[in-house]
Amino acid sequence: SDLARSYANGTGVPQDYAQALAWYGKAAAQGHPGGQVGLGNMYYAGQGVQRDYQAAAQWWRKAEQQGAPAAQRGLAVMYASGSGVKQNPARAAVLYRKAADQGDAAAQYNLGVMYANGTGVTQSFGRAARWYRKAADQGDGSAQYSLGIAYGMGQGVSKDLVQSYKWLALAAANGQQKAGPARDALTGRMTVQQLAEAQKLAREWKPSSPW
Repeated sequence: SDLARSYANGTGVPQDYAQALAWYGKAAAQGHPGGQVGLGNMYYAGQGVQRDYQAAAQWWRKAEQQGAPAAQRGLAVMYASGSGVKQNPARAAVLYRKAADQGDAAAQYNLGVMYANGTGVTQSFGRAARWYRKAADQGDGSAQYSLGIAYGMGQGVSKDLVQSYKWLALAAANGQQKAGPARDALTGRMTVQQLAEAQKLAREWKPSSPW
């Protein structure tokens, strides 16, 4: 599946979806979860093949049964949106949790969103913030933004403008367009010392391993 991924992404070889599909197919047929995930991705995105959500779900289910977090997350997205499967937010939350527990940052963020909105789970800003933090610590920009907003509002965490500024600054550096204006809006509410501390924390931050 490494060669398939190279063709899919154009890494070291010219991008070629047909070749990627062929190599993913060979790996998937041998029961390799990486091949099954990759094949599901291509059917979901319609890359090298006609978009087919049901085929994507079929291959992701095979990989999910082997504990592949990317497949768990992919299926969760489908159950959350009702694409290719009957919409089932509770099932989506279960699958996001499986992937999140394996350290999948995107799943951790999405699970946080579900807790914030009370979709498929009992609403809890505290649980939302905890999952945002796990994803933010790994460098997920969306989670960094959401965590920064949570600290600024005291939503699920104690209100902390220093932490809010830090996470919004990191999110802005990570390409989150709303984060820059939200960060800048905090400066009028902060002391010079708080601002200096927040900027120092943002400069010194490094992503951490999920483990």
